[in-house]
Amino acid sequence: MTTETTTDTTHDRTISFTTAPPRERRVTFRVYSSLRDLPQAPGLYVLLARLPGRADEARPLYFGLAPNGLDRDVPRSEIFHTAMRNGLTQFAAVAMPGLALSDHDAMLDLARTLGRDNHASLNAAREALRNIDAVQRARSTARAARSDGDDGPIAAE
Repeated sequence: MTTETTTDTTHDRTISFTTAPPRERRVTFRVYSSLRDLPQAPGLYVLLARLPGRADEARPLYFGLAPNGLDRDVPRSEIFHTAMRNGLTQFAAVAMPGLALSDHDAMLDLARTLGRDNHASLNAAREALRNIDAVQRARSTARAARSDGDDGPIAAE
C-alpha cells in the first residue's frame, strides 16, 4: 500500500511495501544494481519500473518468490522477461536463507498479497489467468459429469 525508499549509511538502497489491514505487514527489499549481486539464498523479490518524470520513484510490476535462490530464479523466470517488456528498470529482493519448504506456501501467499495490495500489474495479470483457468477446469469437470453433453449456461449469459 505504501512505498518508501530510503538509503542507509552503507549506501544500500531499500524500498518498502506494506500489505493492507487488518493483517498489515511491511516488507523492506534491498535494491540491487546488478543481477550478479543477487544473493544465492531463497527469498522474495519485486520487479520495478520507474515512474515517468520521477527518477527516484518506482512502481511495482511484480512480486514473486524465488525458492531456489534469488540469483537463479529471478533472471531465469518468464515473468522477468515479461517485466522487461513492461518497463522494468530495477529490481529488489529480501533474502530468506532459512526458508524451509514448509514456509513456501506462506511466502508465496505473501508475494501475491503484496502484488494485489500494491497494484502490481503483472501480479494482477497472473491472478486473472489463474481465475480463468479455475473456471475452465470447473466447467470441464461439470461437462464431463453430465451425461447429455449439455454445457449449461455460462455466468455471463
